[in-house]
Amino acid sequence: MENQHYDIDDLIARVAAGEATPAERQQLADWEQQTPENGRYARQLRTIFERAARAPEVAVNTEAAWQKVKQKISPSARVVPLWPPMRVARLAAGIVFLLAGAYLAFQFFSAPVQQQQLAAAEEPKTGQLLDGTRAVLNRNTQVHYRYNPRKKERTVTLQGEAFFDIQARPGETFTLETDELRVRDIGTAFNVRALPGSDTVEIIVETGLVQAYTATDRGILIRESEKGFYRKSTKTFWKEAAPQPNDLAYKTKVLVFNNTDLRTVVKTINTVYGARIAVQAAIENCRITAEFKDQKLEFVVDVIAETLGLSVEKQGPKDFVLHGVGCQ
Repeated sequence: MENQHYDIDDLIARVAAGEATPAERQQLADWEQQTPENGRYARQLRTIFERAARAPEVAVNTEAAWQKVKQKISPSARVVPLWPPMRVARLAAGIVFLLAGAYLAFQFFSAPVQQQQLAAAEEPKTGQLLDGTRAVLNRNTQVHYRYNPRKKERTVTLQGEAFFDIQARPGETFTLETDELRVRDIGTAFNVRALPGSDTVEIIVETGLVQAYTATDRGILIRESEKGFYRKSTKTFWKEAAPQPNDLAYKTKVLVFNNTDLRTVVKTINTVYGARIAVQAAIENCRITAEFKDQKLEFVVDVIAETLGLSVEKQGPKDFVLHGVGCQ
């Protein structure tokens, strides 16, 4: 797919005015056939341009007309209208069409761009975009939403990690941007992790389908239950068959460990809670099976310590050290 972003309104105007090239006329025809909404939109806008173009132009030499009338005036002369009633009616109708077309065009082209900011600080946050899309923001995340009613484009700029359950709006696009990467929604719910300083962007599709691409690479299609990656330094894409159980734990509030080593458990908890838990090397390979549903960090740490027979040293609200002599 070529990533060409043209102004469809300008293209319709050029075709209506007879100024488009054969390639541009074919481009518009292809776009109209993509969806019924595209076809209706093109016909409506083409009607506005054509009505404005059909308004009659009237050129009148008023001085010559007046001289001609004066020569024929007599006390018994019959007064004849300068313009026949039918011509006046046609001119009035043309002016009405012209003014109506100009007004509609002004309203259309001057429609303001809608913008919205969402942010999450120390804790995840759930919000809603102006188009009805549900967004769940992980900690330290910023989202900027922008809707262009002329181009029917919804664009989100992301810094951090967020999950989007897209509100379907026929005829409109939804694109997420983070640095050079673009993620185009194709009717779906998906998560994007683009952490500052990280060389890798992760994309998890919960339902539907998305396309991840850049300006120079058509990228990859990521389907439901797939996980896609983009590495900035090498500008490469790849996929994995299935996400891990805890990839969206910040959103689901559920942590699942199945005979998992303590090193991995602590790393996951630190990521989900924004914690700083440290473990001694002697107990890193201890294994645990447990599930936590919407539990406080301190409760999770205490359960792990109790299960494995460890001691806990609390050094701050989210700072812990786990001690032990090892595991069998």
